[in-house]
Amino acid sequence: MRDQSRVQILEEMRRTDGAVKAALNAIKTPILATDWRIEGEDEKIVQFVEDNLFHMKRSWKEFLREALCFFDFGHYVFEIIWDVRDSNVVIIDLAPRIPHSIFRWKMSNGQPGITQLIRTDDFTKPYAEIPMSKLLALTNDKEGDDLTGQSVMRAAYKHFKIKDTLYRIQGIAAERYGVGVPVIKMPAGFGAQDKARAEEFARNVRSNEQGYLVLPSKDWEVEILTPQGGNTHGSAIESAIAHHNSMILMTVLASFLNLGQDGTGSYALSKDQSSFFLKHVEDKCAYLAEQINEQVIKKLVHVNFGEDADVPELKFNPLGDIDFKEMSEVLQTLKTAGMLEVDGKFKQFVHSQFKLPEITDQDVKAIDDEAEQQTEIDPSLDPN
Repeated sequence: MRDQSRVQILEEMRRTDGAVKAALNAIKTPILATDWRIEGEDEKIVQFVEDNLFHMKRSWKEFLREALCFFDFGHYVFEIIWDVRDSNVVIIDLAPRIPHSIFRWKMSNGQPGITQLIRTDDFTKPYAEIPMSKLLALTNDKEGDDLTGQSVMRAAYKHFKIKDTLYRIQGIAAERYGVGVPVIKMPAGFGAQDKARAEEFARNVRSNEQGYLVLPSKDWEVEILTPQGGNTHGSAIESAIAHHNSMILMTVLASFLNLGQDGTGSYALSKDQSSFFLKHVEDKCAYLAEQINEQVIKKLVHVNFGEDADVPELKFNPLGDIDFKEMSEVLQTLKTAGMLEVDGKFKQFVHSQFKLPEITDQDVKAIDDEAEQQTEIDPSLDPN
């Protein structure tokens, strides 16, 4: 699990193992499903950043889907592609520089960056160098200055290898004990020619719908030898495979996906485990937003509006499904206790969370203006 061999091993794991794929999808799906936005004090800068980040050459969803591969490999790198439009410096793309292509994590002059191995017909220039200042580098569980990080599947590697071996043994056992060993009993006084014919019969036995044998006489006997009770180790192999599948999911705290597989597990336990899992994923999501803010948005704002300009931030909605009944009860309790101000922003938030018709910023202003006018006329109408 080092260097290029690590990339190849992780590629095999995520493409060939169902439990590994399920674990990765469990982490990525809440992040891909949530809504992302830009928040800041200066509306002009906010709009400028939104136009850049959410309207690049590739869609935001397409970029995000590939960016989350830093979970798979422990790292993922994008080159920030700049351009000049209408006297502004803009980002037209965050172009992926896949882990397979990274030859060295520094440039030939020793400065921070990457040396990328590229496929080209020009053998005199097989490498491309990109300085760190032009990169968005995402690292999972970074320690020290190690930009390669650690894959979320690193701890699952042992279970993947053992399970892969168990599957091979299970396949061999199914073939051996499922088809059986052909046994031919020849009549007394058989000769060398009879023995050769019997060996040919045994070699040609095939397990298919048209397989058969024509015996020379009634004194010949054929049977298929199978162990009594079949493969006695089959259930042990299946149990071991189930254990390793469970451990693979546990490495990313997604054990709740296994509940019910053996007929056990309650709704309350599933809710507790999935809630803890989402906290883990939210932490990863916060890291992603933090790195994009620091490595991309800050550079974009500083180069266009100066280093003293207000830098907006990339934000995301809470992950997971909302329990609407529980949330309604909490909001009602807080309102009754006088801890909520029911203004236009609050109504906009509630409509957004409950997927009700959208309340725009203009609607918010209209709601607040109307409430203020009504309060001036009759202070008892103040909803708070």
